[in-house]
Amino acid sequence: MSRSDASSRPQGRAEAARTPPPAGWTWPPSPLVIASHNAGKVREMYALLAPLGVPLHDAASLGVPAPDEPGDSFEEVLARWPRDVRALYTLGVCAYERRDLYRARRALERVLELDRKHHKA
Repeated sequence: MSRSDASSRPQGRAEAARTPPPAGWTWPPSPLVIASHNAGKVREMYALLAPLGVPLHDAASLGVPAPDEPGDSFEEVLARWPRDVRALYTLGVCAYERRDLYRARRALERVLELDRKHHKA
């Protein structure tokens, strides 16, 4: 392999680790805001990034209000948007996994009424 071939191939982890950072790049980086009010997601992000020395803030600690969610359940979403094929399909799959076969069948049949060629229903 010629030298030009080696320089054009993608770098592996070890090679990338030896590559100097771009000019003006500093560590630790600027604080990262975890834009979630989901406590579980925030804990996961802290667990992943804090050991790297990344300064972290979560949205709630900065006083960022929680966004309006369309609904807490698929039923609430479907009450608002009854033709939402993705929510109907997911509701059908969840009902099937809970062994609620009547509800699963109703939801999946509705998916096919709305989208005859749905790739999974």
